[in-house]
Amino acid sequence: MSKLIVVLGATGKQGGSVIDRFLKDPEYKVRGISRDPTSKSSQALVTRGVEIVQGDLLDLESLKAAFEGANVVYALTTDFWTNLPLVGEDTPERSALEKVYDMELKQGQNIIEAVLTILNTTLDLFIFSTLSAAKRISRRKYTKVYHFDAKARVVDDIKAFHPDLANKTATIQLGFFANNWRGPTPIQPTKLPDGTYEICAVGSADALHPFVDPNHDPAVYAHAISKLSTGSEMKVYYGYGSMISMTQWAALLSKALGIEIAYRELTIAEYNERMTWHRGVGEELGEMYAYSAEFGFDGGEEGIISVHDIPLERTPITMQEYIENEDWSELRAKLGI
Repeated sequence: MSKLIVVLGATGKQGGSVIDRFLKDPEYKVRGISRDPTSKSSQALVTRGVEIVQGDLLDLESLKAAFEGANVVYALTTDFWTNLPLVGEDTPERSALEKVYDMELKQGQNIIEAVLTILNTTLDLFIFSTLSAAKRISRRKYTKVYHFDAKARVVDDIKAFHPDLANKTATIQLGFFANNWRGPTPIQPTKLPDGTYEICAVGSADALHPFVDPNHDPAVYAHAISKLSTGSEMKVYYGYGSMISMTQWAALLSKALGIEIAYRELTIAEYNERMTWHRGVGEELGEMYAYSAEFGFDGGEEGIISVHDIPLERTPITMQEYIENEDWSELRAKLGI
């Protein structure tokens, strides 16, 4: 009898990657959750054999219905940056970024409540895509890494209030998405007036950060985790292809583009000045880079299992491989090279 995996974010990069892999496993039927099952991307999945059902992370009842009968649930909250335009401007009570934290936390809490309805019936494994608790681990040095802390709070709630669910839970912390360079951030190479090129972030040039190919490797990690026993406590996995420094990232980009790209370290304030598309985003991301550089992306807590230490069907994609296979034509045109 086939098992059923239910995947949130079915039409996105991470969820889509997981769906791609489980469609190839004859042991599983695949159900994807979409806010709009009639969308072109949703219907494309239907043609490939995915059952698509309607679900909204802010609609608890829709999640309960979507999770019905699931043996495995792969869950993630909506992208922080997707939510930001939806919450309105700052108010005296809460900044826009804090309101996005509230929204993401509510999404996570709804996911928990929905999963609890199948905990004692069909559920074998709950996989939750999360990040480390920056505020707690840094002892409040970094208090504005909201998209880390919202996800981490969900995990803390599972541990504190739902021990039976924790026993069936595996969390996966995915490193920096390698394709983040495509966004309007200083990590994208820019050409300076003197003709030189640079990338910028916060943190030491030599600090090591995890990078992951989000289009392909989350599926490998999820599939491998699904084959492992959950045991008697929550498992925490750390997913990345390469641990590299910003200097090494710049060197890989330099080789791919045929130009010399340097890394320049910015302060959080300087990074915030560069990020003009929404007030406070640069401070949030700047603290994120600083936290990763100082405490480690995963916070350095004990008991975290690297995906490189579990049986995988293939080696994760390294950043050299990612960069060698990336299409740089749009960036070349932008840089005039």
